[in-house]
Formats: sequence, C-alpha cells, structure tokens
Amino acid sequence: MRVSSTSVFAILAAVAAMSSYAASNGSDIGACHYTPYALQAWKDSWARELRVLDPKHAAQLSKVAAEIIDGQTEAVKAEIASGLSPSATLTGSGGEMSLLQLAVAACQDKVARELVSLGASADGDKTSAPVVVAAAKGEGDLAEFLIQHGASVDKTDVNGHTALEAAVRQHQLASVKVMLRHGSNPNRMLGPNATVLDFVADSADPTDQAIANELRAHGGARGLVSKDSAR
Repeated sequence: MRVSSTSVFAILAAVAAMSSYAASNGSDIGACHYTPYALQAWKDSWARELRVLDPKHAAQLSKVAAEIIDGQTEAVKAEIASGLSPSATLTGSGGEMSLLQLAVAACQDKVARELVSLGASADGDKTSAPVVVAAAKGEGDLAEFLIQHGASVDKTDVNGHTALEAAVRQHQLASVKVMLRHGSNPNRMLGPNATVLDFVADSADPTDQAIANELRAHGGARGLVSKDSAR
C-alpha cells in the first residue's frame, strides 16, 4: 500500500495544531499578536486562578503577573528587590508557569532579560522551557540570549517539543535559523518515520519552503517514506 506524503503531512499538521498551548492560560505559543482585551483577560485569569490555587501568595503573584504581562520592567525589579524570587512560579489550572516563561510568552523581552540577570534560570526548570516559547513566538534575539545564558538548545517542553520543532510548527524562519546555528538536531524523530522537515517539505508557502531549505542545509532529512520508495 502506498502512503501519500501529502496526506501524512496533513495529519502531522493537524496534530501540531492540537498540541499547541491553551490560550486561556496565556501559554499559547503563536506569534506575538495580543489585543489589549486579550492581555486584560490574561491578567484577570491569573488573578482568579491564583486566588483559588495559591491563596497565600495570590495578591503578590497576581500583581507581578500583571506587571510582567504589561512589560513593567522596573516594577518587576522592585518586586524582586522586595524579596520575591526571580524563580517564583505561578500555579494555574494548566500547571505551573515560571515568571520567566510568562515574560517570554507575553513577548516582554526586556522583562525576560531582567529576570535572567536577577537569577532566573535561562534553561527553565522541570516544567518550563523558555527557549521553546521564545523560538515559537519568533523571538529569535531572545532565544539567542537565553542560549547564551545557559538554555539547552534541544531541551523539550511539556509537549515534548524542542525549540527548533516549535519554531518550524509556528513557521518562524528567524527562530529556525537561530536554533540551527546553535546546533539543534533537525533529524530528531517525532514519530514513526517523521522528522521536523516533514512539516514543511510539501508546503507551497514561501516561508515554509525557506524553512525547509534551512533544515536541508543543516543536514535535515525527511523521515517519511516517499511515494517512489513506497511503491
């Protein structure tokens, strides 16, 4: 039986879409396009969840979460100076999120860099991988900064994605270039006979084709069985 590589591509693309982070927790990994309404809803959501799940620290953490989302770098610095750990985490219905991961997810580059300078681990912790979020959101410069400050290039997030894979899934060419330049593995198997190149190799989109070319230039190969070889 012959397997159409185009059909498998469609299946993989659907799986990628379903595995993205839940936007209600502010942990979506799409591009940095937030409306003021969405940002306010995000802050309100954290406030509600923290009141229920971490009532002892809800007031302070809700405040700092709002400051991070709004990009108030000096206010965040003041929170840290007053005793809040730069490695503190927020507890939500979707699990824990570090302050650094929140800053990266909110596309607040300056806040993220400040948190690292104040002691937050650029590599994240067992539940976070900030470089994956940065790469997926197209924050190539921030991904570069995190790597230079200790982030592991091929660390996987809670969904099992590396930064390179997340960048490809989100069509972020600049991030793909950063990760490949730092030696990320383009041939990590994502499933039976599938690599990250299979997400973009059959796409007609110019950005996807540019990403495919970058992957090939760094040794990337398709994992799927081609039509010819499947005969």
